[in-house]
Amino acid sequence: MGSKAGTIGRQPPVRNALYGPTKTAVAWYGKRVNSEDEWLNAFVLIPGWLQTDMGNTAANVFGVKEAPVALQDSDNGMVNVLTTATKEKYGGKVVLYTGEVQDW
Repeated sequence: MGSKAGTIGRQPPVRNALYGPTKTAVAWYGKRVNSEDEWLNAFVLIPGWLQTDMGNTAANVFGVKEAPVALQDSDNGMVNVLTTATKEKYGGKVVLYTGEVQDW
């Protein structure tokens, strides 16, 4: 089995087989749409790992009491990103609710 089996074995015990591929697809579409439409500022906005039922359940799987991001912090951050966004600043990028551009 070698290293592949070891790598798969280190995956978190959460049902998330579609999570990575769908994030990749969304990031690709954001970049592509932004580059094809000169007038449109398209980017992907990530709300963070939120303190919701789903987020806190996932946190518990990792031995953490709750997800790290409060809903109010995410909401305020996303509004700030959306109201300050320009094509030059965020166009085609993956952006965290804090305004930090993520490597992708």
